[in-house]
Amino acid sequence: GVLADLGETLFGGRPAVGVGGAVPFFSFGATEAARAAGLTGELPRQSYELTLDDAGNLFIRGGAPGPLNGVLAWLEEDLGCRWYAEDLVTRAGSEAACESFPDWSGRAPEVTPRRYAPQLEMREMLYHCYLHEPVSRQWLLLNRVASVTWHSWLPEESGARETSPFFMHTYINWLNPDTYYDAHPEYYALQNGVRVRMNISTGSVCYTNPAVAQEMTNHILWAIHENPQWRIYGISAMDGDLVQCECPGCSELIAAEGITGAQIFLATRIAEKVVPVLPDIRLTVLAYGGGPPATLLPHPNLITFFAPMAARFNPKGALVPIDEAGYVDSDRQVGDTIAQWRERGYRLYIWDYADDYGARPPFPNFDAMAASLRYLTANGVTGYFADCTSADCSLGALKDWVYLKLLWNPESDMEALIAEFISAYYGEAAPEMTEYVAVQREAWRRFYRRMQAGGKGTEFGFTDAEVERMYELLNRACEAADSPELRGRAGREKLAALHCLLSRHPLVVGLERYEALLGEAEALMRFKPEKTYFDGEVKGWQEKFEAIAQLGLADGQSFRWRIPAVTSPGYSDWLADDATAGGFAARHLGGKPWGVQYWSDRFSGYLLPGEIYVLGLRLRPELKTPRAFELGFNLHKYGAPGQGMSCMVEGTGDAGYRMIYPATFQMHSTDGKGMFWLDSRVNSDEAVWFDELEFIPLEEFRKSGLAVPAYRFHY
Repeated sequence: GVLADLGETLFGGRPAVGVGGAVPFFSFGATEAARAAGLTGELPRQSYELTLDDAGNLFIRGGAPGPLNGVLAWLEEDLGCRWYAEDLVTRAGSEAACESFPDWSGRAPEVTPRRYAPQLEMREMLYHCYLHEPVSRQWLLLNRVASVTWHSWLPEESGARETSPFFMHTYINWLNPDTYYDAHPEYYALQNGVRVRMNISTGSVCYTNPAVAQEMTNHILWAIHENPQWRIYGISAMDGDLVQCECPGCSELIAAEGITGAQIFLATRIAEKVVPVLPDIRLTVLAYGGGPPATLLPHPNLITFFAPMAARFNPKGALVPIDEAGYVDSDRQVGDTIAQWRERGYRLYIWDYADDYGARPPFPNFDAMAASLRYLTANGVTGYFADCTSADCSLGALKDWVYLKLLWNPESDMEALIAEFISAYYGEAAPEMTEYVAVQREAWRRFYRRMQAGGKGTEFGFTDAEVERMYELLNRACEAADSPELRGRAGREKLAALHCLLSRHPLVVGLERYEALLGEAEALMRFKPEKTYFDGEVKGWQEKFEAIAQLGLADGQSFRWRIPAVTSPGYSDWLADDATAGGFAARHLGGKPWGVQYWSDRFSGYLLPGEIYVLGLRLRPELKTPRAFELGFNLHKYGAPGQGMSCMVEGTGDAGYRMIYPATFQMHSTDGKGMFWLDSRVNSDEAVWFDELEFIPLEEFRKSGLAVPAYRFHY
């Protein structure tokens, strides 16, 4: 169908397909003509073979899911077809797709006979998704995506979609507590003496209960029966930390093999039941960062979906080659852990955290991505999924097309791919966009040199001169754009450059300039689709500007700032409380660290870099017995070593709110993401209520006569 649809464009008519047409003809798949030519036998999954016989007839064959990859490889690599970017509906109107189809009419189509098998059988990015919604599934197919998630489902009629909707955090699908918990609580994890009812973020199953494996198997087999075209299914725990089971059997297993080992044990029992019936089914199990079990042997149809979140889910970790990404709490690198899994014989897919996610500033991961894919394929990894990527990321369209080519063949010439895409996609603005990308990559090279020399303490960032240069280049690119499509493409990227400036403190940028830049960002939003992460960013910049402008302060003047708490289900509750300024407070249960948080996006753009603030926290204990208790106060910044301290708080039952001043705080940069998090060290049947966290300029605090806290957090 793909070739037939392009026949008029490429050849001035429909090409002959299969047997019976004009000579030369094309044969796709296991046809009679292919068998007559001696072209038989299975090919590896996702591979293809292009063969010419003496008469010039072209035979295209392929491994599962068929010859489609061979057709697409011939169209793109031999005939020069390109599908750079899909069409897009924005708030300003429709933008045409960026495609290129050479005219082959009157000429014999070229073909280089060959056989090729991609080293990655699963290949997926999310740079095509706005808020997780792909614009065109046909575009994914044409660029040879082999997806594992529902974000990138391929057209059903293509036969290329193998993944099921069940790819992550699927215990609740295979052992739904609404069906089983009341009658069989023993199927679920024992925690603190109670069989916990599993939900999307807490609880788990009893890994060693044979009935659990059997019931899960029954549901998986039924799902396969209902949808026989789907061949990949996930068997993975829910998305939370509370996944232990403390029954005697599980406790012994976890002590010997670790929690990942217990989950692999369960998945292996299921694979042993499913695979004899359906030998081509692939089952995946998530493994968050740790190494393989000590003694468990891998099942050949079980694939470990290795997700090095602790090392990669931060801007710094995502900007180095994946094998060099380090774990904050040790000297280990991701490459060490991948080597351990492979040495034990486990099949590996990688769940990577490859970009800065959503509406963010420029993020030059080009060289790190290319090196990562070369490393992974050289070390036996057979699948790659890039999370934290979206169409709102800086240069998302460029990255999507270039990185999909690298996923198909990691040895492709990335420099040539980048240059080709910029020329085709940005047209008259290509010179400015070429330099814009070069500025980003030079900043990356400076960062990487420092990383290699200085290790974990190095942060990525652009200099003021680089930020201003990128902003200037995007202005020029917008001026050079001579069509609605080009203006939209340059304008969307200009929002990324503006992000660098608008994320700063308005009193540092200057209120007048900040307001003008904000106006530019608001105007450029017309080039975004209806669903975009940038709506939240622009709203945040507007709120920040209005909040600071109404204070009537001079540029560079500091001020107090307060932020509310963020709660976490199962750990804390957001409840009405008339004794607080906002009418609500976070009630934090004892023994639940991380349950109350104060996020950096609520304070980082409001505090002056270099300024020292005293942290003030308003709280009230809810204790069974009046006494002093310990409060853990911690700062977590993704990719940086954790900082933490504790202080004693006087507890007098439920006697109302009081202020404590546990530490000072110094802002160094608005870059990066993180949070303060609290650990209320009271009994599990007690709680502590938290109101706002206040940042008080040090000189203002000194006037109170109170002692300045000794501990200082740095961000």
